[in-house]
Amino acid sequence: MLDKAQHALDKAKVNMRRDLESNLEAYCQQVLQLREQVLIEIPTSQELTPDEAFAVIHDFRHRVEAVYLRKHDLQAGLDIFNMESPEHRELKDTERDLELANQIWILVRDWTRAFDNWKTGRFDELDISEMETVAGQFNKKVGKLGRDVKRWGIWEAMRTKLTEFLQTMPLIQDLRNPAMRSRHWDALKRDLRRNFDETSAEFTLETVFSIGLSAVPDLISELSANANKELAIEETLKEIETRWGEIDIDISAYKEEYFKIRSTDDLFQVLEDDAVALSTMKASKFYGSFKSRIDKWEGALALVSEVIELILTVQRKWIYLESIFMASEDICKQLPKESSLFIEVNATFGHVMSNAAEQPNAVIQCTATGMLETVTCMDDKLETIQKSLDSYLETKRDVFPRFYFVSDDDLLEILGQSREPLLVQKHIKKCFEGFKVMDIIPPGKQLNRNFEATGMRETSTGETAAFVSNVVLDGAVENWLVELEHAMKKSMQQLLAVSIQAHRGKDKEKWITDVQGQLLITTGSIQWTNDCSKALGSISNGKKNALRQLKKKQVAYLTRLTDMIRGQLPRLVRTKLVALITMEIHNRDVMERMIKAGCSSVTDFDWLCQLRFLFNKEEGQFGGICTVRQTNCNLDYGYEYQGNNGRLVVTPLTDRCVLTLLTAKFLNRGGNPLGPAGTGKTETVKDLSKNLAMYCVVINCSDGREPESIQKAYWGSNNDVFVYTCLTDTQAWTLSRSVVYFLAYARLGLGGASTSSTE
Repeated sequence: MLDKAQHALDKAKVNMRRDLESNLEAYCQQVLQLREQVLIEIPTSQELTPDEAFAVIHDFRHRVEAVYLRKHDLQAGLDIFNMESPEHRELKDTERDLELANQIWILVRDWTRAFDNWKTGRFDELDISEMETVAGQFNKKVGKLGRDVKRWGIWEAMRTKLTEFLQTMPLIQDLRNPAMRSRHWDALKRDLRRNFDETSAEFTLETVFSIGLSAVPDLISELSANANKELAIEETLKEIETRWGEIDIDISAYKEEYFKIRSTDDLFQVLEDDAVALSTMKASKFYGSFKSRIDKWEGALALVSEVIELILTVQRKWIYLESIFMASEDICKQLPKESSLFIEVNATFGHVMSNAAEQPNAVIQCTATGMLETVTCMDDKLETIQKSLDSYLETKRDVFPRFYFVSDDDLLEILGQSREPLLVQKHIKKCFEGFKVMDIIPPGKQLNRNFEATGMRETSTGETAAFVSNVVLDGAVENWLVELEHAMKKSMQQLLAVSIQAHRGKDKEKWITDVQGQLLITTGSIQWTNDCSKALGSISNGKKNALRQLKKKQVAYLTRLTDMIRGQLPRLVRTKLVALITMEIHNRDVMERMIKAGCSSVTDFDWLCQLRFLFNKEEGQFGGICTVRQTNCNLDYGYEYQGNNGRLVVTPLTDRCVLTLLTAKFLNRGGNPLGPAGTGKTETVKDLSKNLAMYCVVINCSDGREPESIQKAYWGSNNDVFVYTCLTDTQAWTLSRSVVYFLAYARLGLGGASTSSTE
């Protein structure tokens, strides 16, 4: 029984194995057939719809599942007979192909949905950034699938769609450019000869392609690029509009009742920058699109600039004239018409500046109706007032020419205080060389009705000089200043005569103490000239040692002065003595040079080239007139009080300079001391003016020097006022051409004048 059962079992095993092998072979055939069908029927054509493709893929996946189920059923028999389970690469390839097909068709489906959504949505609501991002993601995924499915038609179609879409993205971006304005769309419509409404809900991406916009990408790109450039202009114009809506005129209070412009630096900086920007826009080829706005702002800023500059000009004149007409009743009485005109301008200016303080916006204020005309009218009126004022001051300067050397401000202050000589006192030093203060008797002190000047004082050392007769300080200030000048010169004439008489005495200490320092030197020079002339005459008559003996006397005189200065002296006396010794030493040196040169006659050039002082007793009101000679030059002593301010040490070079300058003075020509800065050019000229007792004015030229300021100095020196005008400049090449021309012509015009420009 057991054998039969075993035999039956073996037979059954053989049959089962045979059936298993038969089923296994059928399984393998099924796998191969499925693979062949998949290769043939897998949805790779672009002609299918996604739904159709997914249906095919789904069917093949069921069949793959059936194959796997059949394999699973066979696995038990394979395990019984210890047979290897078949591994078919074709099945894995089929699964991979189906998965690739599923992925590509998912991309097709999603892309179609996204594109349909964009295509039918409003074109002006499209999110270009999102579209570009999504398209890029799809393109990346399709590109990755292309390594396996490049030969599939659907992949090629999908890749072509994405490529075409990405190629049209610049077109879409250009059309959706925020800088595109209606004028750009109108230009596009004219070029395409198509009419459409880019702002309507019906204008979609599909419309863009349907009306042929995709056919003219270059035109649209150019329009978009131009729109971007125009947008830059538009934004700059907006910035200008915004900025000038916030720029205010810097207004501050003035004298608690007025307002004035405090500063315009920032305003003019912005004005300049924006003017340049507008000029650049105007030169752009896109100027036509913004012509009205650019022209409007160019005109507005030009008007702002003009009005602000005019207001500053008016303000400068107004501040100057306000301090005159609103503070000085005398000036108002002298110029009643101009005073009334200024009151009118003052009211208008106050109103304009008050409005500016309330509404300080620069554009609003400067472009207000009638503002330019108002400011121009004020400027014209102030100019008229200024000219009248200048003419008024000119009449005063004609009376007292030294006013030409006084600034307009100081002159107006002097004129405004003409009734108060004590207040005019501080300006006296600006009109005279060493005369700094008047000795004044107030009214009633000596039964006098008005202020009277009794003498003059030099403040640094306290030296004084009394007038021959008192000067009544009443009436027009220019008139009593002329009288003061005459009194000064008369006083010096009288005191010089007294000094010469006192010098002949033996008490030199008293002479030095009592006489003014300037007259000590002049008296000594007169005496030295007389002594030298006599000595040279004696030499001509045979007394050969006359000049040597005179030199010994000079040395003895210097020894006496030196002994005196070593003692305890007041500051005033010591200052006078130092200056006197300085000049007497020069006299001694001249004697030494003449002795060495063998000078023997008053006609020798070594004597004639010296600065010689002569006192003619036959002329003058007070017993003589001093004249100054050198070579063949003969000049009057000026009698300008020089004060007690010391003298320069005289060197041979100084002598040569004096010889040249004095000759130029005598010939009514100009001299030109030339040399580096600090070598004493100006001081030499000033010291010469002290010797001649003339008023010396020093004008330091600079590159900012105006011809008018020099013209005043020449007018002052050209009105019979004994003035040395020194024009010094260590950098003469910086003078403007107009100043140089004026100096040349003015110098030529002084040929017949009594004074000259010395340096």
